[in-house]
Amino acid sequence: MCGIAGIYSFTLNQADADDLHRMTREMIHRGPDDEGFFIDREIGLGFRRLSILDLSQSGHQPMTSDDRTLWIVFNGEIYNYIELREELKTLGYAFRSQTDTEVILAAYDAWGENCLNRFNGMWAFAIWDVKKRELFCARDRFGVKPFYYFRDKENFVFASEIKCILTHPRVRREPNENIIAHFLIENIRDWNDETFFRDIFQLQPGHCLRICKGAIDIRPYYRLDPDQKPSSELSDEAAAERFYELFEDAVKLRLRSDVPVGSCLSGGLDSSSIVCVLNRLLKSESVSGEQIGDRQKTFSAHSELKSVDESRYMDAVVEQTGAERNIVLPTDRELARVLDHFITHLEEPFPSTSIFAQYCVMRLAQQRGIKVLLDGQGADETLAGYNHAYIPYFAGLLRKGRLWRLWKESRLLDRKLSPGAWLTVAFFALPAGIGSYLYSRSILRLPGGVNRNFMKSAMSGKKLARGAETGLKRKLYNDMRFILRSLLMYEDKNSMAFSIESRVPFLDYRLVEYVFSLPDRFKIRRGLRKAVLRDAMKGIVPDMILERRDKIGFATAEMLWLCEGPLRKKMLEVFESESFRKRKYFNAPAILDAFKKLPSQPAKKQYINFWGCFNLELWLRKHIDPHAKRTDGR
Repeated sequence: MCGIAGIYSFTLNQADADDLHRMTREMIHRGPDDEGFFIDREIGLGFRRLSILDLSQSGHQPMTSDDRTLWIVFNGEIYNYIELREELKTLGYAFRSQTDTEVILAAYDAWGENCLNRFNGMWAFAIWDVKKRELFCARDRFGVKPFYYFRDKENFVFASEIKCILTHPRVRREPNENIIAHFLIENIRDWNDETFFRDIFQLQPGHCLRICKGAIDIRPYYRLDPDQKPSSELSDEAAAERFYELFEDAVKLRLRSDVPVGSCLSGGLDSSSIVCVLNRLLKSESVSGEQIGDRQKTFSAHSELKSVDESRYMDAVVEQTGAERNIVLPTDRELARVLDHFITHLEEPFPSTSIFAQYCVMRLAQQRGIKVLLDGQGADETLAGYNHAYIPYFAGLLRKGRLWRLWKESRLLDRKLSPGAWLTVAFFALPAGIGSYLYSRSILRLPGGVNRNFMKSAMSGKKLARGAETGLKRKLYNDMRFILRSLLMYEDKNSMAFSIESRVPFLDYRLVEYVFSLPDRFKIRRGLRKAVLRDAMKGIVPDMILERRDKIGFATAEMLWLCEGPLRKKMLEVFESESFRKRKYFNAPAILDAFKKLPSQPAKKQYINFWGCFNLELWLRKHIDPHAKRTDGR
């Protein structure tokens, strides 16, 4: 896990070494162990290293092939690198190191772009072909690792973090009002190739990029098919058995490391499954305990708000596995204290303080000397873990006329759907075009604290990014686009802020593809979500967790914090400020009025994302306002 950066000159001028050095200095936290540079006329590559595999100098980057015709900077891990290395040896390739980076170089030399389909892992890399004078870049299938870029007529500039690109003298800091609009109206971000910074983009998941002789080509190399027909009918037992085989192997592969490995533990089904399966692997001696130690190390956050505190579920996992428990309590006072550092590393606005709980967990892991953490991201989006998954599922049953099944499933819900949720079910049961139109009209009418003039201008001639999903699989596919991509971004930035590599077994592509091949009943059955995961974990994860119906995650006491304490005071100062009132994005009087009333009406449904508005204002002050008067010649 590392940080990469690069500059390609379309005019074929010499890449500027000073620009490259400034970029890498901005991400020392991503790679405190080593740095490296390579410049070959129009191309410059920079690197910061966090040593995970082969801690020797053999892992130094930029790395080159034996004949020095290929150079690479790489961020991520290729978990099946050992198997690929053995295959490449049969083709005549020799290896100097024990790194996966060298395997990528050989695989690209042997198979070209097709090497991407052979990798099981997470990656963002750039390879320079000296002979062809060609730059090839790629990002992993689901976007676990980031790849940002800027381009104009003179340069293509890329990096693992936006702040690195912002140091380049050609880059202007301007807000992207399209993304701001969707963030405020739909509470989404990271759903296309844009960022909050105008003209700074991200290479999308499952995409690669090639630059040769000044021409740039970006295209997908991988697509998950949300409309594929279900696989042949399986019994519950057979489906659970196959799921477990794939999941266990995904966990086992992600233990490959030359530094200590720990696990995040929220108390939910996903992280508990990772911890319990890892414990099983250790007991059976299927994996070496060298990196784990005598006891697993788990890292958790609990909450002062009882309704979102999962301590008793964490306790059950720790008691069953004998794992070492490390726990932190995120507080509003602490958030107010570290707010600048926190939002600096997140780089763009984000909609919830729950991300702060993850930040605190990563910081705790660093303090305990851990450099690799397993985490449960991806399970909710592939296995229907969110409460909103019931809506397209019920809509599909309604559309097919399976009213008896719909009635039975809805009766088994722990919490009954609201009238508004049932209305959405009706929208989604309609033909897609009609349902999406009605759904978007209802969303745009909500009092979300957005300035109506800005909304009309920003959304003129545009549709909402989200529409009415036509079924559960399509909904899960969209969750991967609209939710998972952002969560993976937070995961990367929070972990790398503390020089930690985060690994996500549920996003092993073999497991994802298998889950998407299963009929809906393996996701939702008898009112329970993640049905096949629950079946697979019987006898492995404590029953009290298998039987849980609620969904929390690393939550904070956000509602409490917004009603009293130092964070509320800081937010009130912002909402009352002149700069906030003058922003064209907000309905500032409505936001301030609703926020003042919040302590006396905490249970009232709020359609205003107070934290999102506050966070967006801070982002504008930090990244945009100080640079607003600068010109192209800055």
